[in-house]
Amino acid sequence: MSRSLNEMKIREALRLKATGLNNTQIAESPTVGAARSIIFELFKCCGRIPLLT
Repeated sequence: MSRSLNEMKIREALRLKATGLNNTQIAESPTVGAARSIIFELFKCCGRIPLLT
């Protein structure tokens, strides 16, 4: 998977998190399609940082 695709998935995961979806729903999203554990680690690391403006 290319780096730009990973960045797109991270941005999309953060956008979905901001809409109120839980980690499982985000992981199962067709636009993210990542393992739930990866999503959990992402939000654990940067969940308190306001990345979406």
